Amino acid sequence: MKTKIWCFGDSFTHFFAPIPLLTDWRSRYTDWKGYTPKVFSEILIEKYKFDTYNVAQGGIDNYSLLDLIIENLSKIEKNDIIIFGWTSVLRFRMANKLGKFTSVLQNDDNTRKDLAYFLGVSVDTINDIVVNRGESSVYVHEINNYIRLMKFIFKDNIQIHWSPFYQHDRGLDVVSLPKLETIYEETNGEVKDGHYSEKSHHILADHFYQLIKYVKLDLLEVEKEHSEINNNKIRNKIKKLL
Repeated sequence: MKTKIWCFGDSFTHFFAPIPLLTDWRSRYTDWKGYTPKVFSEILIEKYKFDTYNVAQGGIDNYSLLDLIIENLSKIEKNDIIIFGWTSVLRFRMANKLGKFTSVLQNDDNTRKDLAYFLGVSVDTINDIVVNRGESSVYVHEINNYIRLMKFIFKDNIQIHWSPFYQHDRGLDVVSLPKLETIYEETNGEVKDGHYSEKSHHILADHFYQLIKYVKLDLLEVEKEHSEINNNKIRNKIKKLL
């Protein structure tokens, strides 16, 4: 049976395939490349023969990300590997006029006007919340508590917690990342976007693969150590009986 990897995250984890009827950074990048590039989850399938379940959603906030994990709880099996891609703590969500949650990102002023109307609040309210979230470290601590919760719930699973925003959110309990090229850098500014390039996704896939191997070896050492301790206990009991 192939190793199964679950990938949770935002647009840095989601696929490059353009969304129908939407002209955005995905469509501009795939047009520039001339094909649809692969993200790290697809590279893990192709290069390392893993089964991956990429359930990421572009533009998601961490609260909705937690909901997404809860929705898939019953599907995640013991010994599955889980890659959690936490997003920026500046993002949050609010109830909209349809009675659903809408993620609020750091959008431009025109987008915020439309968003504020859809949420039934003022633009100033959104701006004040973003400022509040950017000025306090408690929101980073909040996500660290989510990470602690995941480590407790999925204690039988290998886990990787990472974030493309960790350099901005100091103190976030996630793995460090190698230097990663953006789409803007790859295209020399022709595609103005800060998401990772296809080359970076290959680097990410290799990085995660090495981390998975390291954790597996570490777990084997722990199991071996526990086994030796148990064997010693058994030997001591036998000695006492003799």
